[in-house]
Parts: sequence; structure tokens; C-alpha cells
Amino acid sequence: MNSTAKSFVAAGAILGGTAAVLGGHWVRAGIDRGEARGASIADLSRSNLVASKTTDVPEDFFREMVRLLKKEYVDPITDDQKLASGAVRGMINSLNDPHSQFMGSQEFKTYLQMRQGEYEGIGAAFTLHFDPPPKPSGSNATPPPVIPKLMVASVVPGSAAETAGLRPGDWIEWVDDHWVMNAKIYEEYEAAQKKAEKNEITGDELRDLRNSLRERLDRSYTFLQAHERLTQGREGSVTLQYVRNDRATEATLQKGFWKLPLFDLQGSRIQSLIFTEGTAESMRRAIGRHSELTIDLRNNPLGDFESMRQTLAVLAPAGTYGTFHTDRRGTPQTLSIEKGNPHPPKLTLIVDETTRGVAEIFALALSSKGLAQLEGGPMAGDLTRSRIVQLPDGSGYTLAVGTYRPEEKR
Repeated sequence: MNSTAKSFVAAGAILGGTAAVLGGHWVRAGIDRGEARGASIADLSRSNLVASKTTDVPEDFFREMVRLLKKEYVDPITDDQKLASGAVRGMINSLNDPHSQFMGSQEFKTYLQMRQGEYEGIGAAFTLHFDPPPKPSGSNATPPPVIPKLMVASVVPGSAAETAGLRPGDWIEWVDDHWVMNAKIYEEYEAAQKKAEKNEITGDELRDLRNSLRERLDRSYTFLQAHERLTQGREGSVTLQYVRNDRATEATLQKGFWKLPLFDLQGSRIQSLIFTEGTAESMRRAIGRHSELTIDLRNNPLGDFESMRQTLAVLAPAGTYGTFHTDRRGTPQTLSIEKGNPHPPKLTLIVDETTRGVAEIFALALSSKGLAQLEGGPMAGDLTRSRIVQLPDGSGYTLAVGTYRPEEKR
């Protein structure tokens, strides 16, 4: 997994003068994510929770932890499922991987609904976007922290988000007068500190900026809190500030509910394609005897992998269409079709940076075999396949299981 993307949760203090302030925010974000703070495996070993002295964590560790909590915790513990979900939350979040995320029951429900084309809140999907980190100045300089932005990944046609003018690529800076963490404030403070070192600004000015930072963080949302506010609920309103090309715009949006069709077929052009249950069979019935099709894959950040593979089989002949690789040894898994379409239509796929995930894999699988022509801009570059698991209490998680590589053109 990309090391840049994996480092943002573990980022330490931004600067010496702001370490305590930003540290407090990250602790709050970690608690929001369910991460353990302050206790290490070594600490637990000294408490006789780990019998083994090896680096491997034995299975008995978890049973002993549950037994200890039930026996000695100050309040009675009666909900075993809550303990189990908490353990899963901690393990998934410890990966520090934006493609492997634990979600509470309501957030996971919202996530599943969006994958089926059902949107609440303002009618948009979001992702964490990582700008390339600036290079540290000096050979011994500490690398700057990598902090993502909460970015709009797609906007539902006819939604409040579209009416307000939001576009994919905009990023959210404020939600309901709560600042959303991003790297911009670090860049501002770092620039000011460099000026202070050169005596270009006074210590008082730097102190004022630090106080402004503290005030902003005191009324801030974590990424999860902002995401929940923007994507959950069908009533009420939300005020946000989004940034495009360094220009900030404020808007108040009414929440609602929008349901998208599996796709919209107009003549030989397919728009608003959603890879979800039923898409492949509907596609099979809809395309009929079309010898040429244009499929618009823009504004397509979510989708189900198996549904995508089944749709691929409707539009392409049997064969292997790429592999999924990991950093582990072993034979990569393949993206393959056993029973495909022996007489596929000629395809043109419209793509851009809002084409990501299974939609991007779909586009590359077809184009790499010469079965489709790509038109539009470059895609998101998000080729991670994730497994989706729901737990008995309604919570769930995604787990990155491989990175797609298309077939090499011959």
C-alpha cells in the first residue's frame, strides 16, 4: 500500500510550538476511529496478559483480555459483541490504510446504501485525498506530516450538492462552523515560522497565528465526524465551505434522499452506471443487438467487485483480464471470466479523475485487451480491491486485499 497514504494517521506534532494542540486533535481523531492510545504490547506483557515472549500475539491473548475485562473492569461487561467489534475496530484501524476502514453500524449502513445508488445527506460521495508532501528543507529536516483533505469524489445528479455547485475535486474546509483537518494550516504556520527565523515577522505575529490555530482546532471535526454530517440524514440543513482552485465558497444545503437507477440507456449510450446487484442482468437485457456502445464511467467512485465482474462478462469474451497483487509471496489472484460474450460490442468508455475503484478496474480491464477505447481525462489511479465485511451488530469494515494490474498489451 502507498506509504504516503498510510502515514497520515501516524503523523506526529506539526511543529514544536503546536505539538500539544495538534496532538490533542489527533488523539481525538484516534478515539473517534476507535484506536487504542497509550498502551503498548510491552505494557500488556508486563500485566501478564501475554504469556508468550515472542513477537507473535497468541490466540490466548484475546481470550485472556476478555476474561480480565469481565473480571476486573470497574463496571460490569455484559455485551460480548461490543467487545468483539471493538477488537476488530482496533485491528483494522491499526493498519493506517484509507482503503481498510472500520465503520459503526449507521456509517456502514450509509456506505452500503451509497454502493447501491441510494444517497442521503447532501447527495455526494467523499474520499480522503493526499497531496504530494512538500520536501523538507535541509538534510536533517524532519519530513512534514502527510495530512489528507476530505474531497468530493462524486456528486449525485439533481442533488443538493449539485444544486449548490459542488464538483468532484472540491475539498471541504468547514462544516457547520467546524473546521475539518487538512494540511493547509500546517503550510501557513510553517511559512510563518520560516519568516520568523529570518526576522521577517515578529514573535507576537507568530504567537497570534498559533492562537488562531488553537481556536480552529478547538472547534474542529475529525474526518469521520464531517463525513457523517454530510452523508447521513434526510432532513435539516448543513452549511459548509468548500475550496476549488484556492478559492473558498460557502453554501447551505438542504439534506434529502436521492436514488439512482442502475444505469440510464439512451440509444447506444449508457450513463450513470452503478456496479451493484442486478446490474449485469439488466445490462444483458438492455443492450440487445447493439454493435457499438458508449459507457460513461465518470462520477463513479463506488461499486461492488463481483457485480463489476459479472457486468464485464456481459460485454467481453471469456478470458483473463488482469491480476491482483500484494506484497506477500504467492500467486496473484486473477480477474477472469469463464463464460463471456463471444460477440462483444465495440465499446467507448468515458472516464476522468472521478472514475475510481471497480469502475477504473473495469475500464482498464477492457482497454488493455483492446476491447474498449478510453476517452476523457486520466482516471483516479485507485486500483485497490477491498473486501467488505458486515459484523453481527451492524458495523462493518473494508479490507484492502490486492492492487489490480491489467493485462499487458501485446
